Amino acid sequence: MHCSDCPRFNEENRSCRDGKINPQSWGQAVEAANVLGVRSFCVFNDHRERLLESRMSSNSPADCSDTKAEQA
Repeated sequence: MHCSDCPRFNEENRSCRDGKINPQSWGQAVEAANVLGVRSFCVFNDHRERLLESRMSSNSPADCSDTKAEQA
């Protein structure tokens, strides 16, 4: 979902009212999750659920084996 289509988007400030982030690519999402954590993601982010699943299914929080392929 694009931020401007979200009901939680503040048009005046051009930002999320909840202070959430919305990375557009998988590579950006992995980097942001490693630095800020998945809780910082908008619930409508396209990559959020996939990140949660990848972290729950592995012992390593950075275990996203297809990250390099999708960043290219």
